Amino acid sequence: TIERNNDLKKAPRHVGEGLARGGKRLVLGVYRGVTGIFTDPYQGARRGGVGGFVRGLGVGIAGVVVKPVVGGVDFVSLTMQGI
Repeated sequence: TIERNNDLKKAPRHVGEGLARGGKRLVLGVYRGVTGIFTDPYQGARRGGVGGFVRGLGVGIAGVVVKPVVGGVDFVSLTMQGI
């Protein structure tokens, strides 16, 4: 997303800032992964009916795994940049 790209462009100045920003990315990844199970099928159904619901369900299930992993990678990356 645009927010993630902007957050990753500027390197942290020190390890504390890296931990704080990385922690934020990790929490957001977990939060978005969990909420996506519910919001993605709903948004899919609104856009494409039953087919959109099924597609949204698939996206939501994949997001449960992918989004927290991306948050974890961001956490490690931003923390290491701050060192």
